[in-house]
Amino acid sequence: MEQLPLGLPWRHDASFDNFVAADASLIAGLRAALNSPSTVPGVYLHGVAGSGRSHLLHALAKEADALGQHVAVIDLAHPQLRPEMLDGLEQCQWLCLDNLDAVTAEPEWANALFALFNAARDRGHRLAVSALLPAAQLNCMLPDLRSRLASLLVVKIPALDDLARQRLLVQWGEQKGLRVPEDVALFLLSRYSREIAALRSALEMLDKASLQEQRRLTIPFVKQVLAL
Repeated sequence: MEQLPLGLPWRHDASFDNFVAADASLIAGLRAALNSPSTVPGVYLHGVAGSGRSHLLHALAKEADALGQHVAVIDLAHPQLRPEMLDGLEQCQWLCLDNLDAVTAEPEWANALFALFNAARDRGHRLAVSALLPAAQLNCMLPDLRSRLASLLVVKIPALDDLARQRLLVQWGEQKGLRVPEDVALFLLSRYSREIAALRSALEMLDKASLQEQRRLTIPFVKQVLAL
């Protein structure tokens, strides 16, 4: 696995097995894509913020790496990334590009991505990309790039419902050795936030406070820590 110094740190905790999804067929489809190089040229993941796009992209990269394939992961939203830094990456058997829509509106980027897509395809290599919107709705200055992206296996990731958010809170707690009772999870969703990033931040604060004060999570304790 190659994590280039261009974006988010490699997410070793991301896997298909710990992805919280309402539709189990979504994971089955991605696993099938990994094992179908001749019929699936790549994968286009799209969904709203907090739907788990980055998690799935990293999970796909992790599984490809486990199969012995040369994999690179890049966050295109990284402020220091430049189009010329993509040169040569077509040598990767799987090239995983997160936050595609951060750059497609820029002509220089669109041309670089189009060239990379073609060079990878000529070698029989594949791309996995993530974006907020489907390819047809991207702000993209190069129609040919949009067409290439539309040729990938398109996977729409549905927004998490409250039950899935509750499961996610419990899962995050388990990863930290912190038990998140059902009533606490429901309280956070109803009184704190339903946004994934805000919930993760809240759990970080609660985990730290729980360790410092040696207290389990209860609604009164959560109110105290989060000033609710």
